[in-house]
Amino acid sequence: MSHVWDLDRILWFRVKWTMGDLTWEHTANVDELAALDDYLMLHGVANVEELPRISIEVPNMESHKGTK
Repeated sequence: MSHVWDLDRILWFRVKWTMGDLTWEHTANVDELAALDDYLMLHGVANVEELPRISIEVPNMESHKGTK
């Protein structure tokens, strides 16, 4: 799992699913995953709003969304 803040200040997570698929997911799609809790702990933060705000331009995140 990794994260990025897009240019509209929306937080996206890159998730590697059990079957090996890599997808970009909006926070609402990962907020119930145990992996998110582990990810937050690794970053030393209590919630997603505290994650480092490293912004990059990623072309059309919506087109990178997949299914679980």
